[in-house]
Amino acid sequence: QTAARFESVLAALPTCNSREKADEIASELCAKGLRSHRRKLVRTLTSPPREPSDLVRYYSRLAATLSIAFKHIGTELAALVQEEFEELFEGRQGASMVARISNANYMGELLKFKLLQSTAVFGNLKKCLDDFSPPQVEVVCQLLETCGRYLYNHRDCHKRCEGILELITKLRSVHRLPLDLLTRLENAVYICKPPEQTLKQVEVRKPMHEYMVWLLHHHLNKNTIEKVIRQLRKLPWTTEEMVEIWFIDTMLSCAEVKYHTIQLVACVAAGLLKYQEAAVLRVVDFACERLRISIDRGDHRQLQSRICLTKFLGELYAYRLLDSAAIMRTLWWMIPKNAGVW
Repeated sequence: QTAARFESVLAALPTCNSREKADEIASELCAKGLRSHRRKLVRTLTSPPREPSDLVRYYSRLAATLSIAFKHIGTELAALVQEEFEELFEGRQGASMVARISNANYMGELLKFKLLQSTAVFGNLKKCLDDFSPPQVEVVCQLLETCGRYLYNHRDCHKRCEGILELITKLRSVHRLPLDLLTRLENAVYICKPPEQTLKQVEVRKPMHEYMVWLLHHHLNKNTIEKVIRQLRKLPWTTEEMVEIWFIDTMLSCAEVKYHTIQLVACVAAGLLKYQEAAVLRVVDFACERLRISIDRGDHRQLQSRICLTKFLGELYAYRLLDSAAIMRTLWWMIPKNAGVW
């Protein structure tokens, strides 16, 4: 009866596709006669289904959980997986590529659950690099993709892993490999050791400039238009020369980025015209000039900016801040030159 219950649990192993399921199966195995059937369990864990490939992750978790109570399970499983790697490396099992990839994937997962020693993985990598033929490179890529990042970040393995990566870089430049395999090898190296990225410098605005950005980018809506205009009028336009520059920059950045607020920005410009006419007219001029430059450049990355600026000019025309001649000139810029006379 105990053997039958144990067999039923083993039959459920291929459905172990989540952490909760792995923990549940581990509990059932401990309760249903694991001690007397451990060798059969280890043999079953040694050959997980190859599809889906992420099953080995949960098989490794199951083995690591059981190893807490039964120390020999993890040791025996790691020894059998290592023995299978050596047999596949020497070609004694037909050495199919699918079997080698599956075995390398399993070794990487066992390493991350600390059931396999890092020295064994480094030894296997060294064996493959000594040959560096396309089948061995496939195994190297799989090992690096599975546990390379873990080895690189581990304090005790970092130096040796860095040496392996440097050796791979040198061998890659000397040996000729298929393009797809070369790309995969480069990606595997970058997974282990991502290229260093410089931190983006964040623009530090003056408090008054930050206040303008908050007014127009965050606080502006249909109910706060009058309040925004009043607050902008209170700024020290005559004593602080940078206020006008900050105002132009904030108005255009808001009009270029936030499509749904373009009409509100044009409304603010119209409401501020009789108080700060020069600043508002410069906003109109800069908007026309930016749109013309963007059209002449024709960069597809600026398509959203061109659409927003075009709508902004239309809203400015609706508020009588632009005349018909300026709109016609803009349309003339937009029409391709080879469209002929219109």
